[in-house]
Amino acid sequence: MMEFIYLSAFGVAAFMAAIFAALAVAGATHYTKGKHTGWLQYYFYVVLFYMSVTTIFSYRELTASTADFATAAPLAQSAITVWTSRLVSVFLVISSLERLFSVWLSHEKRTPTAAVLAIAFILLWLTSVASPAFLGRHPYATHDNLYPLLIGWAAIQFSARECSAALFSARNGTLLFILLGYLFLPFRPGLVLETGYTQGYIAGLPRFVGLAPHAVALGLLVQVALLLVWHHPYRNVLLNRAAWLLCLTTLFLAQSKTAWISFVLSAAVMAAYRNGNAMRKRVMDPTRPQLGIALIGAAITGALLLTAAFFYADAASSIMEYLDSAQGSQLMTLTGRDKIWAITLSEFHANPLFGYGAQLFSEDYRLIIGMPFATHGHNQLMDSLGRSGLVGTIPLVAYFILLTVLSIKYAQASRGLSLALYLVLAFRCVSEVPLAITTNTQEFLAHLALLIVLVGAAHAQRRSAVVKPVRTATPLWALGQARA
Repeated sequence: MMEFIYLSAFGVAAFMAAIFAALAVAGATHYTKGKHTGWLQYYFYVVLFYMSVTTIFSYRELTASTADFATAAPLAQSAITVWTSRLVSVFLVISSLERLFSVWLSHEKRTPTAAVLAIAFILLWLTSVASPAFLGRHPYATHDNLYPLLIGWAAIQFSARECSAALFSARNGTLLFILLGYLFLPFRPGLVLETGYTQGYIAGLPRFVGLAPHAVALGLLVQVALLLVWHHPYRNVLLNRAAWLLCLTTLFLAQSKTAWISFVLSAAVMAAYRNGNAMRKRVMDPTRPQLGIALIGAAITGALLLTAAFFYADAASSIMEYLDSAQGSQLMTLTGRDKIWAITLSEFHANPLFGYGAQLFSEDYRLIIGMPFATHGHNQLMDSLGRSGLVGTIPLVAYFILLTVLSIKYAQASRGLSLALYLVLAFRCVSEVPLAITTNTQEFLAHLALLIVLVGAAHAQRRSAVVKPVRTATPLWALGQARA
C-alpha cells in the first residue's frame, strides 16, 4: 500500500513538474516577445556560479598525493549544492527552450552558418551522446546529458546582440571565477592550492587550482578570459590592466604546459589579425629598415646557434638522458596517457560500431581498471572511439573539420578571435576532450564560446556586406557632350 502511495506521489509530482515547465517556457516566450533577446545570454554567469558553489561547499583538500584523486572523485554535495544544481538546471532548460520557441514563432531569419552549425551540433549529440547511451555495450542514460543539446542549439540561434552580450558575460564570469579562487587562499588554501607539486619547472612552487576541478581546467578558462579581454577590453585602463595581470599570473601559477603553449599560438594569431598590417608595413618600411634588419639578424643568429649546439655538443646523448629522466618519460607518454589510450582502444575493438557506452571511465569503471584519476580517454579521438565507436567518431571528425573551416572563414570578421579559440580547443584535443557535449563543464564553456563567436561573426559579416552599385544608363546629353 505504501509503495503504491509513493509511486502515485512521484507520478503526480512528475506531472505537475511537466505542467510547470510548459507554463514557464510559455511565460518566458511571451515575456521576451519582440525583445530579440532572452535570458540564455547569461549562461556563463549562471554555470560558473554553480561550479563555484560546488567546489566551495565540498571538502576538497589538494596535495601532491591527493590532487588527482580529489579531482577525479565526485565532490560531496551539500544541500546548498543540490538545490543550486536544481535551480540552475531549471533556468537553463527554460531559457534554452524560450530562445528556440521565440526564434521559431517570430520566423526570424538566421544566417546559413547558424543553420549548418545547428544541424552539425545536433548530429554530434545524437551520435556521440544519445547513441552510446542507448546502443553502447553498456547502455546508460541520464537527464543531465540533455542540457548541452538544448543550450548549444539555442545559443546557435542567438542574434548579433545576444552574441555580443553572451561574450561579455563569458569575459566577466570567467574573471570573477578566477578572482574568487584567490579569496580562499588565506583561510582554505587546501581548497585552491595543490601543495607539494613536483612536476613544475620551479621547485617547491605550489600549483594554483582555484575553484576549478583541476589546474588544467583552470588553464583553459584563463585562456578564454585572456582572449575575450583582448577582444573586448574594458574601457577603464586600470581595470583592463588588472584583468590582464590576474589572468597572466593565474596562467603561470596553474603550471599547465599545454595551456602555455596553446596560449602562445592563439596570442600570435590574435596579434597577426589585429596588428599584422601595421607590423608588416613597419618591417618592410625602406625609410626605417632597422627593425627588419634586426629581425633577420636574430633569425640567422638563432639558426647558427642551434646548428652549433647540434654538431659540437653531444646532442644525441643529451636527448637520450632527458628522455630517460622523469620529465622526459612524462613527455613521451604524455604523463601516462598512453596506458589510458590502450584501454580505450581495447574497448573500441570490443564494440567498434557503438563503443563501450556513456559509462566509459565512470567511477566504477576506473576502480576496475585501477586508474581512479582517468576521468576520460585523455584524447578527443580516442575517447570518442572507445565511448561511441565509429558511429560517434565519424560525425565528430566532420564536426571538427566544419569548425576548422568556419574558424578560418570568420577569422578576419572576428579579428582573429574565432581562430584563436579554435586553436585552444584543437590543441587541447590532444590530451583532453574539449568537444565532449555530455555535461556542463569548463570544456563545454569554451566550446560554446567558440560557437557564439562564429555565429556573431556571421551576423557581422552579413551586415557589413557591400551592396554592389546598380549600373545605370548614360544620359543622352552626356553622350552628346562626349562626342562633341
